[in-house]
Amino acid sequence: MELENRPDVPDEDLAHYEGMLATTVRRALEDMRGRTPPDRWESVVDVAFRRDMIDEQDAAAWKAASA
Repeated sequence: MELENRPDVPDEDLAHYEGMLATTVRRALEDMRGRTPPDRWESVVDVAFRRDMIDEQDAAAWKAASA
């Protein structure tokens, strides 16, 4: 894993996970969208949705955009 400082990320895209400041799952997925093969992307979105990490609106929008 590579950590980087992202001063360009707005506060609404940040959360604390186990005491550590990080991007939200939604933002992390958005950042990875163009770097993930399409077949794998749909699977990642499905898992995030099933685990209640993203909402139905985001899942549907990302899946429609990759179709």
